[in-house]
Formats: sequence, C-alpha cells, structure tokens
Amino acid sequence: MWFVGNTETGFVVNKARGLTIGDVQYPRNIFVLWSKEELAAIGVKPYSETRLDSRYYNQGALTRTESDGEVLGTYASHDKDVDALKETMLQSVKSIAGSLQSQVDWYWSREAKGGTAVPSKIATHATAIYTVMEAKETAIDALVDLDDVILYQNTPMVETRKIKHTSDDGVETYGPETETYDREVDQVTHGWPSLDDVDPAFVSIEPA
Repeated sequence: MWFVGNTETGFVVNKARGLTIGDVQYPRNIFVLWSKEELAAIGVKPYSETRLDSRYYNQGALTRTESDGEVLGTYASHDKDVDALKETMLQSVKSIAGSLQSQVDWYWSREAKGGTAVPSKIATHATAIYTVMEAKETAIDALVDLDDVILYQNTPMVETRKIKHTSDDGVETYGPETETYDREVDQVTHGWPSLDDVDPAFVSIEPA
C-alpha cells in the first residue's frame, strides 16, 4: 500500500492505479517502474497499518505518522473486559469437555441396557476429560488481568519430535534423532485427552 499527501489530509492507495496529483496525471505503472525516492518526490510513500488483535482489544481512532519516508497507521486500543473474556474461555472449556464426553457416552448406554461393560480404557478416558476440565477452569479463574489471559491463550512452548526415516522399501521409522519447534498454544484447547492412535514422532511439548 501507499499513502499520497500528508498524514492529515492524504489518502491510502491499496493497489497500483492511475493518480492525479495537482494538475498532473500519473499512470499506474509508476508504482512498478519508479523508485521509492521518485515516488516520494511527488508525495507518494509506502504505507502500512498496525492492526490490533481483535480477540483482546477494541479498535479506536486511527493515527498516521511519517518516519524514514514511510507512513504508519496505528489504531488506538481499548482493552476488552477480562471477566467477559474469561467467561468465554470457561464456556469453551465446558463445550470441549462435553463434546469429548459425548463421543464415549454410548458405552454407558450399552452397559445400562445389559450389554458389554464399559472398558477400563474408556472409563479412564472419561475421568481424564473431567480432570483436565477442572484444572483448566481453576487456571482460568485465577487469571487476573489481560496479560494473563493473553499468555494463557498464547503460551510459548517447545515441541520435540523424532525425525522420520523412510527406507528404500518404504518402511517408516522414527528417531533416535529429534528436532524441536517453537509453538504458541491456546491452553483452552491444548492438552485434552485423546483416544486417537499415538503419534510415533511425538516426544514432548514443554513450556519455553
């Protein structure tokens, strides 16, 4: 994007197009053929805007400033209500727990109708769901301010995974070599128990 004119009365150009500045008409290809300095000479400068994370901030008025030959637009930010954010997080936790539990409820229905008893693996899984839910509810209740909320939903983590090897005949093996990846995880959705097959490459994921 580009900005034409001064920061008070100028305007944004989102894509290359013909311009009329003063009494002069300029074709759209000036944005491709001209240098930054040549564009600046007629009042056209690179433009960017700093966007707010709408999960945590309400957007206020836009202010434009010029620095080093470029124009930057910055929106004023207004913190969202922490209690409301926490309530939304708690609702998400309950929803995830309910969805996971609904996937195994039929085992109890079958048993109640005289069918096969609930396997111990399923019973343990169901208990783990509620254990995780209660831990997350406690952690969310303990969040004090917006910084706490942001960190909880964007926690820096380091994931370690085994490197996959594929033999000439197509057999896949993992490790012993490992590699690490920097990640940010949302603790609301991260760490729930699963009945899916174990990922053979996964080693660990720990706080950074």
